[in-house]
Amino acid sequence: GCATAAVLAAALWRLTPAPAGILAWVTITASAFVAFWLIRALGVSMTYLWVGAMAIALLVLRKSEGLAGRIARLPMPQFPTVTGKLVFADADDVAAEALAAAETQGTPSMAELERDALAANTYLTALVAATSVFFALGAWGAVIPGHGRWWLATVYVLIVAAILVFTGRAFGDRAQAVTVVATALAMMTALAVKYAVVADDARMNFIMAAAILGLGIAGLIIAATVPRRAFSPPFRKVVEWLEYGLIVLVPPLAFWLLNLYFLARN
Repeated sequence: GCATAAVLAAALWRLTPAPAGILAWVTITASAFVAFWLIRALGVSMTYLWVGAMAIALLVLRKSEGLAGRIARLPMPQFPTVTGKLVFADADDVAAEALAAAETQGTPSMAELERDALAANTYLTALVAATSVFFALGAWGAVIPGHGRWWLATVYVLIVAAILVFTGRAFGDRAQAVTVVATALAMMTALAVKYAVVADDARMNFIMAAAILGLGIAGLIIAATVPRRAFSPPFRKVVEWLEYGLIVLVPPLAFWLLNLYFLARN
């Protein structure tokens, strides 16, 4: 079903004037699910799959602007690099070379640039919406309370959700920013419900569920109120480094949950 949906959506996306954003979302999401179930068919545990899916979704989200530009085929200007042959040339020669390069590759008009920019923003929204599906489902599937490394998986999900709260501020489009932050809340809600439903010790699991849901609501309140205030550059830098610190924690935690360290040692 996912493969059929991906093929049909891709065909409609390229061959018809149907809404590109919706078709791009269906194509990306369905294709990802096809890959997901192909790996599952090899016998990989669902818990491992969801841990890996969240890590890949986070990588895609962090690179989504560049990916959207490539999908929309935005023309990228060509500039000489530090090691390029024209770096230390005369200004007139550099201008002449730049003009020749522009004439060779073709200079897009303002109308074409505006069209491509709108298309890139549409594809960016599709990428954000597609990753949100795997974040929310991954928060449910990666943790089995009381079994395995449940505490480590819980920390992993909470760290990814916190990164999403911080990442939301990087999107200029309000719909994209709200989608990212709402996905973080959905992750925490899914995790809280998982603790409440799959319970050996009902009292402890309800306490954990309430705490996780409280963190999610607090994160949503912070995300809604912080953009309205102006903070000093040092404070913004601290927040930025905090986000980087959380991102750095994701790969080692994912490798630990995927038992890659055990495989490397043996």
